Amino acid sequence: MSKLCFIEQLERRELLALTITLPPSLTIPHVEWSLTSRGTLVISGSGFTSDAIHVTRAKGDKIRFVARTDGGMEVGSRFTASRVKRVLVDAGYGNDRVAIDPTLGKRVTVLAGAATITSSPTRARR
Repeated sequence: MSKLCFIEQLERRELLALTITLPPSLTIPHVEWSLTSRGTLVISGSGFTSDAIHVTRAKGDKIRFVARTDGGMEVGSRFTASRVKRVLVDAGYGNDRVAIDPTLGKRVTVLAGAATITSSPTRARR
């Protein structure tokens, strides 16, 4: 007994692909942050949009930052204060606002477009 096999030919098929690259004005603004192995808390603004970045002392041995982008997105994180030796805020361009808690007690550098602002912690004199 022989078995019959039928092979059916399929029509030609093509896979269509599409890649979209958005111009900077249409991209979603975001804020990035990291704590380096040397203890630098690096906070990078969203680039050309307006950001509000706040770095504060939080309860318990913590440093907290909150960033709000022009598009309304809010991100933030907390770090153990003893692990943070210094803070670098790169706000980028745009109409940014950066607020640093005066009780932070860390060296802070703020890069704001073409300007750089550096602040060292001050100690109360007796």
